[in-house]
Amino acid sequence: MNHEAYGIRKKINGLKARLIELETGADGGEDSSELCASSVCGHDEIVANLRKMCRTFEHSSRAVVAAWEQMPGSSRTRWFSTTVYPETLPYHTRTPRNVSAYLAPLAVPGAFDILEFLFSVRTPQTEKSLSRAQHLAGCEARTLEALTAAGHIQSDTEGYSLTMKGWQSYIVLAHLTNVLDLKLEAAKAIKVSEAISAVYSVDWGEYLGRALGEVVEDLTAAGWMARLRQAGIDESDIEKAVYEYNAPLSAVQP
Repeated sequence: MNHEAYGIRKKINGLKARLIELETGADGGEDSSELCASSVCGHDEIVANLRKMCRTFEHSSRAVVAAWEQMPGSSRTRWFSTTVYPETLPYHTRTPRNVSAYLAPLAVPGAFDILEFLFSVRTPQTEKSLSRAQHLAGCEARTLEALTAAGHIQSDTEGYSLTMKGWQSYIVLAHLTNVLDLKLEAAKAIKVSEAISAVYSVDWGEYLGRALGEVVEDLTAAGWMARLRQAGIDESDIEKAVYEYNAPLSAVQP
């Protein structure tokens, strides 16, 4: 088990007791759903520190966005971190039109596909190699030009690559898409993790390596599907959970 998975598992082991406290209201007046979500994601220390900062400086909210990456085959790293008071964001963005203008080049069909491909391969790609990529078939020169003009990608004699802005944009927007639109909500994830742990002895953050059909069949045979349905969890929720369990970074490396 890798270090990150071990850390997540350690937190999950104490999750059930914490959930009981939250459900019975023994949470000192804090927002139960917030604490629940942070525990499932393994971000409880970050949330606790943000809460402490807000109380110390008498602010109602605080936001932090951060990322760090070790470049493959190199000692080079790239990272960014920003911390703001959310209530000041309307001032800093000047006008909502600036946010719309920032997103516009990324909303062009195929634009985010290019960002994701360059993010994944991590090496410069020529226009020809981009157009040959299976999911980038028909990659248009004007899309590359628009992304270049917006500062998300750059080109040299070796080809196109992500700029720091493009790298940051991909990470933040892909993260928001996953968490807000695709990922199983925390309350349901807790209940599904109980079922998975009981049936397979696999905790959240560990690699499951099983297909959806097999999981549903095994949960049904063990009587867990009926209990989950009573809790408002259906097969589409199980599918989201299985997808998370099968994430490559959760896999135990031999």
